Amino acid sequence: MIARCQPAHVLRGEQVTCTARLDPPGPFLLLEKRAVASGKLLVDPSPARFESGGEVSWSGPAVLDTEIRIRVRTSEGDLVSRAAFTVEPRQWPRLQLPGIVAPWDYGDDEIFGGWPPRMRADGLVLDGTLAALRVSQASPPVAYAEEGPDARWLYVGRPAPPPMAHAYVSRALRPGDPFYQAQRGEFGGIQAPCGARDLEDLRKRLLEHEGSAVSGRPSHFRESQAAFARRDLQAVLEAQALFYDDAVVGPTLGERVTALITSALTQLTREQSLTVYKEAPVILGCRLTRP
Repeated sequence: MIARCQPAHVLRGEQVTCTARLDPPGPFLLLEKRAVASGKLLVDPSPARFESGGEVSWSGPAVLDTEIRIRVRTSEGDLVSRAAFTVEPRQWPRLQLPGIVAPWDYGDDEIFGGWPPRMRADGLVLDGTLAALRVSQASPPVAYAEEGPDARWLYVGRPAPPPMAHAYVSRALRPGDPFYQAQRGEFGGIQAPCGARDLEDLRKRLLEHEGSAVSGRPSHFRESQAAFARRDLQAVLEAQALFYDDAVVGPTLGERVTALITSALTQLTREQSLTVYKEAPVILGCRLTRP
């Protein structure tokens, strides 16, 4: 009995067809089709009778390197034929933060832990007190192989969309905000050490720190771009696959992909504690006044 899979080398997600036929031709009874991918066994016990010259065909999307075995019964006894195919990862565009600087807006108070902002006595402005950069990465869609040798496998169906970054500045640094006005003495009280020029300079330095303005020092946006450039996260996500039986007991493939993205973003933040936080801190040289 002769078996083969075509194409023998295929891109993940593309169709593959495995066939088996008697040589010389003769009638036979198909007893069983088996496939093993990544140590997971798939058994397709679908008996069928074939006349002389008939051919067993098993088609579906290719997910992983797979070995198949087809067992038939003839008038002379049982026969087994084997074949295999290998799967190549899809070469999708790398994930990269676009742009020269990150867009920015004044953010909701919840981003900064409420209003007015919490300030340190030493003048160091911590991320998340007056400004923050949010980097997000959406998960790619998950596909399911319903038939073929790789049936019951879940895999990543399409590329993940590009990541996004957006900087937010506390409304405390918006002209006209009560906190902003308090630094200018516009409530008629004692003039605080910080003035309007200090706040304008602070907002400028915060935007440079987050990466919404160009500067010669590291910024969260530029360091995030560099982190995506160093690691091909798209390729890591493309390679993910999960057998359905394992997905039932959890976590699902979607949850695993999300965890990989979360881990990558967490590592990105951890790395920036050694670059942006140390090389480009924002330190206020005057004392802010609470309204």
